[in-house]
Amino acid sequence: MQRYYLLLLAFLTFSVTAQAQNAWINEFHYDNDGADAGEFVEVVIQDTTTNLPSDFQIDLYNGSGGASYDVINVDTDCTVGDNVADYVFFNCAALGLQNGAPDGVAISYQGTLISGQFLSYEGTFTATNGPANGVLSTDVGISEVSTTPIGESLQLTGTGAGYDDFTWSGPIAETPGAENTGQAIEEGSDLVVTCTFTGSGGGGSLGGGGSDIPPEGGRYFYDFVVTNNGTSPATVDVWMDVDGPGTDLTFGPYTTRTVSPGGSLSHSYKKGVPGPAQGGTYTHTCHVGTFDVSEASDSFTWTKDPPNAVSDLGPQAWNNADDFATESGPAANTVANTPGSHLVEAAYPNPFNPEATFRFSATEQQNVRAELVDVLGRVVATLFDGNVEAGAFQTIRIDGSNLPSGSYVIRIVGETFADARSVTLLK
Repeated sequence: MQRYYLLLLAFLTFSVTAQAQNAWINEFHYDNDGADAGEFVEVVIQDTTTNLPSDFQIDLYNGSGGASYDVINVDTDCTVGDNVADYVFFNCAALGLQNGAPDGVAISYQGTLISGQFLSYEGTFTATNGPANGVLSTDVGISEVSTTPIGESLQLTGTGAGYDDFTWSGPIAETPGAENTGQAIEEGSDLVVTCTFTGSGGGGSLGGGGSDIPPEGGRYFYDFVVTNNGTSPATVDVWMDVDGPGTDLTFGPYTTRTVSPGGSLSHSYKKGVPGPAQGGTYTHTCHVGTFDVSEASDSFTWTKDPPNAVSDLGPQAWNNADDFATESGPAANTVANTPGSHLVEAAYPNPFNPEATFRFSATEQQNVRAELVDVLGRVVATLFDGNVEAGAFQTIRIDGSNLPSGSYVIRIVGETFADARSVTLLK
């Protein structure tokens, strides 16, 4: 996997965020020897006190035409099963669940598709209505056939606390309303991530409200939020993946931050998409955890038109721009920036050749490190590494004599703050 270590270009404000839902399709049965019998879909929902079953809906989709042909309401049409570590299993009868190829199932919350939960079997297709409208299904990769014994199903196995932790297997003996064979539900993370597409624009514009990137490339925009529902501070790395046709990229980690109990950390981003990128559907996933072991994640999809003769007119590299971060919630003793904790002045001159200077200060005595980083996240110079006295300004010189022209980031990390400034070297 190619890794681009891009940086947070951040200033702090405040925001209020909502919690995402951790729910997924865990098991289903649709075909067997003789007349179909006992078709069902099993779903798992974490914390049904907050995430009410009445807000969840299952849609059954016909792969021929892509339309939803039946709806199952979790609270009225399903039987409550086991509760494991605050994860509740629901066994939902789905008589008439079609036999492919392909067909699919989706689960939604308050009418909105849960990310990654439009699943299909025996192929893929795009939904044409309902909560999954316009979304390409994800094939579970295994299937049942007309000789599958009655009483078997397709189900997730493995250990974890979310859909991405498990792997589809089967057909094996069905376990509706309970953990599957070879499955162990662990106590879930206190961290919840939401990652939401907010718009796109072509040719480096500021956006246009559509979801497609044109042949010449452009940008798409998204909001990222991580909420700490626990009682202790949580220190996490933040990074993103982009997967699609011929593409398997990791961007980050952008930052390491501590999220206060009951607090949240949010980012709004622009992601640059190069013109030569292949046409098709891409998945963007936001992660938090210890890089690169994800503790919580969320994703969305976007599309790009195939490149053509104008593709060299737009951006030629994947990149981020104009990132900012905000944190809200109860105060805690964290490494997150505290208002008034420091001051970083802009570099002057900017653009520069070959030298520029900037100043910074901190309100508390502490160790501070300042680095100059290129667009690939490589540290090209250590500008300062030492102890600073409270309130004392440090004047730092940037020497670009041996560096190529381009954009750089000044990354400054102290014990009570982290900040960044952009500079451009023009020779």
